[in-house]
Amino acid sequence: MSMGMQLAFGLINFILFFALLYLILKPIAREFFYARRERIKKDIAQSAWKLRRASQHYKEARSEYDNLTNDIESRKKAISIDCEKECGAIIKEAEYRRDYLIMGARKIAEEEIKESSGAIKDRLVKTAIDRASVKLSSGAHEAANKSAIKKGLGDLAAEIASGAFKKIGINSRDEASIP
Repeated sequence: MSMGMQLAFGLINFILFFALLYLILKPIAREFFYARRERIKKDIAQSAWKLRRASQHYKEARSEYDNLTNDIESRKKAISIDCEKECGAIIKEAEYRRDYLIMGARKIAEEEIKESSGAIKDRLVKTAIDRASVKLSSGAHEAANKSAIKKGLGDLAAEIASGAFKKIGINSRDEASIP
């Protein structure tokens, strides 16, 4: 066989081989590509559904986050206001207690001053009475003066016994003259 014939038969064999392959593989390839296309359509549809669902979840989560953030802020404000009110009440109560303690301390101090000044005045008056009694018995000769002084000393002693001098304030001159 000549070379041209060999080439022609080789070419015919090649064409027949590709035709046979085409006929055999065409339905298989068609089925593969149609299935692939359907799978891609299905994946796209599923992805779109997942995207819508994720978008909806995001919106819900964002809305819940915003609500929680607003709730937290409103609670912070309410707590702040309550704390300020409570702190104000605590401060007012502390001021009231302070004023009450100061007033009580003043009252106690005034009573102590009155008691001590009353005792000091009693001692002063008693000392004056004792000195006057000594002077009266030792140096006074006139009977009229003696009776007037005795009467005055008796009245003074009665006033001391009744506590009338405790109602009178005391000054530094009286305190300086304590024996």
